[in-house]
Amino acid sequence: LRNLNQASYLNVSENNIAIPDLSDEKYEISNARITLLDLGKPSISIEPNVGLNLKQVVNNIVIEGDYKVKALWWWVTGNLTLSASLEVELLMGVVGAADKILLQNRN
Repeated sequence: LRNLNQASYLNVSENNIAIPDLSDEKYEISNARITLLDLGKPSISIEPNVGLNLKQVVNNIVIEGDYKVKALWWWVTGNLTLSASLEVELLMGVVGAADKILLQNRN
């Protein structure tokens, strides 16, 4: 997260990860921050004849913030809480073709 913080993508403090504001003509999400990030244990395995398989489970992530949505000619405002879980899997392999080596990512 430090590299992301240095690039101004996320504002990282000791117990808080702030997300940049998002806005459009019809909505605005501000003061968003990740208040809970429960990462599972990552797994790395070798897939025969394919390559390396990396899997990361996020058991729970909670993002809180404020929102504004334009309804006709006025704005509706409130607090936002988003709770989700997800699984990310990356499968990487190397394929040789004549004198070239190609990296291949398969979903």
